[in-house]
Amino acid sequence: MTVSILGPLTAYLPTPRDESGKLIASTMESLIEGALEYGATAFGVVSGTGGATYLSRSVRRRVIKLTIAKAHGRAAILVGVSSFATAEVAANVDEAAQAGADAVLLQPFASQQLRAEEVLGLYRDVATVSSLPVIIDNNPTTTHYRISTSELARLVPIKGIVGVKDSAATASEARQRRERVLGALSPRTARRTEYGFATSSFGAQALIDGADTWHSAVAAVLPEYCGAIAYAATNRRRAEARQMQRALAPLGMLSEQWGAIRVVHAIGTLRGLDMGVPPRPLLPLPREANALVRVTLNGLRVDDDLLAATRDAAAARAASHAQVSRDGADSVSPTGGRHTTGR
Repeated sequence: MTVSILGPLTAYLPTPRDESGKLIASTMESLIEGALEYGATAFGVVSGTGGATYLSRSVRRRVIKLTIAKAHGRAAILVGVSSFATAEVAANVDEAAQAGADAVLLQPFASQQLRAEEVLGLYRDVATVSSLPVIIDNNPTTTHYRISTSELARLVPIKGIVGVKDSAATASEARQRRERVLGALSPRTARRTEYGFATSSFGAQALIDGADTWHSAVAAVLPEYCGAIAYAATNRRRAEARQMQRALAPLGMLSEQWGAIRVVHAIGTLRGLDMGVPPRPLLPLPREANALVRVTLNGLRVDDDLLAATRDAAAARAASHAQVSRDGADSVSPTGGRHTTGR
């Protein structure tokens, strides 16, 4: 039986830097520990909001190495490998495999507008050479290429591709996209495909509607709040999950307008984390947007019993994950979104 464990939550790790470009390791370690405490089942590293494109290869390696050293065996490690050239993507895949990652996230980057057959070729080529499972990362805000549901239905059956990190404007659209893609697949392929969404606006509803994973940038800097939403959504506390999700709505709107990387940076800074400065040429949120972030954060509330339940469930999941890792079994999903039990 395949079940969701603790409301799957993938926390994107921002890459805070000081003015000299030095990685603020202590901040990242704090983010990792906070996410694990509140139920993160996987970490998306050098991926997600597009921050990876601002990193040098040496800093990229340090980010991957630090995350794996801190979280490996406690959560799945998903490494972003996107680049403009397929050869560079393949090199990134090799780097991720050598570092000990569990899977890779791949977006269709391009300096020229890609055609559907070129996107199909990219994923086929990478899946063929990759020793790690490949997750399709559909992030049109970053790539300016929206992978259609018909394209996803052609991509998912490729050997080596195990999941989809999809994008949608609303919860309704997310549900429809997921149903269309999975409905076009063979029953066997649909069962083994982990389907999740990256969103700040409707993570709770996506999980309630059956998504396997909530990929959340905000969860890195609001781990207790997002962890509680994910737990409530998957543990018959749906009304609470929806109410808490609605309180995050302004952050979703700001992310659409200004980009999640700026919003995550602002939240972390307002919460007292040493986030450094955004990588140039990016600038922090303007004063008015930053004020809205502050007001939103001040209005977030989590019931103590829900918070305790979220922590307890996270601890139980971590113990189970560690035991499976010690036993050398293969029942932990490489993407963190599912966990297979009852064999």
